[in-house]
Amino acid sequence: MELLELMELEQRIKTLTELCAVQCSDGNWNYSSYMHGMANGMIFAVSLMKDRDTKYLDAPDEWLEDVPITEAGPFPSNEDIRNFLENKREVFNKELEELFVL
Repeated sequence: MELLELMELEQRIKTLTELCAVQCSDGNWNYSSYMHGMANGMIFAVSLMKDRDTKYLDAPDEWLEDVPITEAGPFPSNEDIRNFLENKREVFNKELEELFVL
C-alpha cells in the first residue's frame, strides 16, 4: 500500500471514530433499540479497523423514545444546561477511552 493510500485510510478511520463518538453520545445510542444497534455496529467497525477488543454498550433499562415528554419537568436554565453538558462530556470521554483510543 502506498503512503498516500495509508494516509487516506488513517483519515477514514479517524472520521469513523469521530462519527462513532457522536452515535455513542447520550441521547443517541440510548434513544431506541435501533440507535443502540447502530452504536454497537459502529463500535465494532472502529474496533475492527483499530485491531482492538470490542466493548459493546449495554441496553439501558428504558429507551428515551419511551419516556413521556411530560416527565421532562420544567425547562432548565442555560447555566444548568451548560453544567449538565460539561459533566456529561467528562463522563462520556472517560467511557469512550475505555471503548477505544481516539
